[in-house]
Amino acid sequence: LGQPWREINLPSFCRRAMGICDCCTDSGDQDVSIVKVERFAEPVAEPAKAPSTEVADARRVVQDFMRSASAGRRMTLLRVRSNGVTIARSEAMLRLSQSHRHFAITAGDERINVNIVGISDIYAFQKDGETAFPGSVLTQLEGNEPQRLLKLYYKHHEEEVCLMMLESATKAVDHFMLAVSLLKTQAAKHLHIERAQILNGS
Repeated sequence: LGQPWREINLPSFCRRAMGICDCCTDSGDQDVSIVKVERFAEPVAEPAKAPSTEVADARRVVQDFMRSASAGRRMTLLRVRSNGVTIARSEAMLRLSQSHRHFAITAGDERINVNIVGISDIYAFQKDGETAFPGSVLTQLEGNEPQRLLKLYYKHHEEEVCLMMLESATKAVDHFMLAVSLLKTQAAKHLHIERAQILNGS
């Protein structure tokens, strides 16, 4: 399979500067340099963004995601039917909880609750390729739908569950993966603190 979402973590300087969570501990400032690599006879690439610009961009992406998910973020759920071949599509709405630790996906009368800490992997077709997804699903997608395709694994009552979904736009895939990775880190830290307080009787 391709590389899962958890390996795209931001460097620590970026997470500390995000300003949206206290999920990182200081381990000393790190010097970050942008190195330009020359290649054989290739056109000169545009200068890389300065770290401060990348931090600002990442902060804006995550804050925009949290606002849209709190209000309700539209997406399409995909399921392989019982015949193992065709897929069923359901228009759905994802909503982030006020605690930022859970989100609920509603499709008609169905409601799927996802504990963000319980998310183990997220795969995107545009990053991980076709080997990360069932061929029966890929052959039934149209236009730019493969570039909007996500697959999410999470724990529910000790059982691993898989969800496949189409984001509303290709850029929204990166935004989803970045925001959920940071929300998972934040939620895990808060859970650790709460457990420590219970053990200490405070």
